[in-house]
Amino acid sequence: SPTGDVTASVQIVAVDGRHFMTMDEDGKRRGWTTMNAPGAFQINAGEDLLQISEGGGGEGRKNKVEQNCIFMNAENGDITIRARNGKIRLEGLDIEMVASGNSPEGVCWVRANETIKLDSKNVTIDGKQSFKLLSTGLLTIGGLLGTQILSPLVTGITAATAAKIIPKPGKF
Repeated sequence: SPTGDVTASVQIVAVDGRHFMTMDEDGKRRGWTTMNAPGAFQINAGEDLLQISEGGGGEGRKNKVEQNCIFMNAENGDITIRARNGKIRLEGLDIEMVASGNSPEGVCWVRANETIKLDSKNVTIDGKQSFKLLSTGLLTIGGLLGTQILSPLVTGITAATAAKIIPKPGKF
């Protein structure tokens, strides 16, 4: 390395020094592989993986590949995918997110500074133990064809007539 604290077994450096690949052998980055591209970095794979035809005309894909085409595994440690000045897009026929840890792990967090939007033909949320819907502002639940709440016990509290909380009942 430029500071002499790491030796690379393999190092490929282009004319533009920011365009490189190193396989570090010792020092503080022992076993690290680093690739840097000042432009785009593209990976294409899987063209020769065999597609398996599903007979019977059932639901789903006509041809599917039952092999991992690109596999990333972090045996110990986290995986971070960051777009500092752009968007992250995940696109596929299906997308699965699974948090497989056991309590207190096994949590799938979705957090946004502004808005989380779910837009689909059908949205199903199954809370095996509980389901909580909370807003410190306005909470609207509605359905054009109707709204059902089915439960063995329903408790409701409203402040519709409390002038100090809502100055004009039904108006915000």
